[in-house]
Amino acid sequence: MKVKELLTDKSKWIQHTYSVRKDDMPCPPKSDSAICWCLSGAIKKCYDYPICCDIEDKILYYLKENDDLMKRNFDQNSIAFWNDDKNRTFEQVKELVEKL
Repeated sequence: MKVKELLTDKSKWIQHTYSVRKDDMPCPPKSDSAICWCLSGAIKKCYDYPICCDIEDKILYYLKENDDLMKRNFDQNSIAFWNDDKNRTFEQVKELVEKL
């Protein structure tokens, strides 16, 4: 499964934790009980180590070159920082995963 196949609509996306269960409790991204994921959690769900790290690095590099928030905060080395921004929308996340 690819990230774009997992994060198909806003109900499957979350901020400030990798993934949650139906009762809104955090859980591991690969857990069968996970129902929604942040971008990083979705990558961890879809890809095993070390491929997930390579994908996160690719996305981080892209964001640091193309996203104003990441350009202003170049010292941030996490796509979670980008995902968790209070102004982030699901549409932006979806556009990013479809682009990459």
